[in-house]
Amino acid sequence: MSSHTNEKRSLKIWNTFEQQLNILQSRGLVIEDFERSKHYLSCIGYYRLSGYWYPFRLPVSHKKRDDFFVENTCFNDVLNIYQFDKKLRLICLDALERIEMAIRTEVAYLLGRSDPQAHLYGKFLDGDFTRYDKRLGKSKHEIWLEHYHQQIKRSKKQALIQHHLQYYNGIPIWVAVEVIDFGSISILYSGLKYKHRQQIAEKYETSEDVFTSWIHSLNIVRNICAHHSRLWNTNIPKPAKKSKDIKPWHDLDRRKIFFYLCLMKHFLSIINPCATWDKRVELLLLNFPIVANEAISEEDMGLKSWEDWNL
Repeated sequence: MSSHTNEKRSLKIWNTFEQQLNILQSRGLVIEDFERSKHYLSCIGYYRLSGYWYPFRLPVSHKKRDDFFVENTCFNDVLNIYQFDKKLRLICLDALERIEMAIRTEVAYLLGRSDPQAHLYGKFLDGDFTRYDKRLGKSKHEIWLEHYHQQIKRSKKQALIQHHLQYYNGIPIWVAVEVIDFGSISILYSGLKYKHRQQIAEKYETSEDVFTSWIHSLNIVRNICAHHSRLWNTNIPKPAKKSKDIKPWHDLDRRKIFFYLCLMKHFLSIINPCATWDKRVELLLLNFPIVANEAISEEDMGLKSWEDWNL
């Protein structure tokens, strides 16, 4: 075995913003206005922007790119796609907030009808969710409860939790859903009895197993947005399942954000049929940054035809 197998490279040295721009220039990036570019670099950061200039770097192979840029790549091109992505995240968060609230309410409504604290008791949940799992050393419900109690503890100073802890002998599900995260809601949905999962899924015109994957994937998109991570050309891990429905957008690339924009549009058409969110998305996509060297395009988002959006 080579003695160099486990050797790691030294950390890169610290550079001033001027030096960082000089490095980028030496690699072929066109800096139209040095002072303006330095300002944005100082506000956003080299490392964060590097994810946005990556597709502008010369491809070496299918998965690797050179440090040098495609000819005629400008700093403004990078800045424009960064700003587009910021707007995309904000518009997604707007839709996801409405979707999340609707699902929280639906889960709480069905569980609460059985018992105000049905989320705590296995008899009100699916057997697979409450059954002991040898691999995990406990049931999925027990794991969910551990995380649930941690979130309640962190929220004990919130007025609605404080009130119930002080005056009642527990926290009902319709209060609990206000303070637990959407990831916990999506897992709790998967732990509902089949009839309850199906009842919610049918409202959104799909099966319970596909709906489970939909909300898990939407939670991933939500987390990307909430942590200000790059969204526009990101591959979504654990993509949603394909529905048996024949709607055209169901055949889109489920790793790409355009599929999830279509999915959010579908949710909102049911939650709030009068919403104009889809028009705002359309306007944003119509203003996708145009770059002279065509290094990026809407297809990197999974958008190939406007017919998929309009149907």
